Amino acid sequence: MVEPTNHDAQLAKKRGPLDYLFWLLLLILALKALGLTKVWFNIDPDGLNFSFDIGSAVSLVLFGLIWAKQDGILSTMAAQGERIAKLEGKLEK
Repeated sequence: MVEPTNHDAQLAKKRGPLDYLFWLLLLILALKALGLTKVWFNIDPDGLNFSFDIGSAVSLVLFGLIWAKQDGILSTMAAQGERIAKLEGKLEK
């Protein structure tokens, strides 16, 4: 088991406004896929269109997969950084 480090906390703090924009886009796509944008906000001019809803759902899934992959890469990079720091500490002694 890998202990949480200060480096992991720094990575978590680096999320900025664009990350929140990403989550807002995911929320809008989910609402559109469910057809709720037309019901609640009346902003879907074509109404419920089956092919458009499939496109929204696919976009939602793809954005979710990209986000998960990005988090996995950051976790791997943090673990590699810890290993390198430990090796540098051993080499200096």
